[in-house]
Amino acid sequence: MKARNVDHTGARTVASLSIPNREVVTCYQELFLEWLDQAVGGTAQTDALGRALLGGDLQEFQARLQRVVVESLSYFDVGGKTPEAVYQAFLVGLLVHLDATHIVDTNRESGFGRYDVCVTPRSAGAGALLELKSVDPERETWEEALASAMKQLHDRDYASALRRAGAEPIWLWAAVFDGKRLRVSVERG
Repeated sequence: MKARNVDHTGARTVASLSIPNREVVTCYQELFLEWLDQAVGGTAQTDALGRALLGGDLQEFQARLQRVVVESLSYFDVGGKTPEAVYQAFLVGLLVHLDATHIVDTNRESGFGRYDVCVTPRSAGAGALLELKSVDPERETWEEALASAMKQLHDRDYASALRRAGAEPIWLWAAVFDGKRLRVSVERG
């Protein structure tokens, strides 16, 4: 992997990672497909997750994502200091199969900030943005956390990149989680 677009902001470093060549891409794809078959029930599961995401199907997306999280992630993976980063990488891995029709990327600037995950169509088609937040149920309700994540999507106009790409429809997804429990909301952007 090669780091590019490295940004040293405060105590945190953010970078995009790129795979250096076709041979390494093929190796990652084979490893990921093997993991999919063993851990999450194969490509049929991730295809259904991708269809729900790009179709704005709240119940289907939430149910499938919750199932995959429970079956695949350890509580220790998502209970540490950076659970959002774990969820972000996990989601990108689950959505990488969309590569033939969509570009799946993270932490890119759009509008007035950086989105968490963006799924941009390579040609005409639906696009999606995901804003991920961890929730502390002792300080805020699930609904407040979802509203905050959705507000960030709107206030920072992350969908501007998808509009420029001609995505239609555009789905704005807020996903909040506490360990392995999660809730999502969706709006058409």
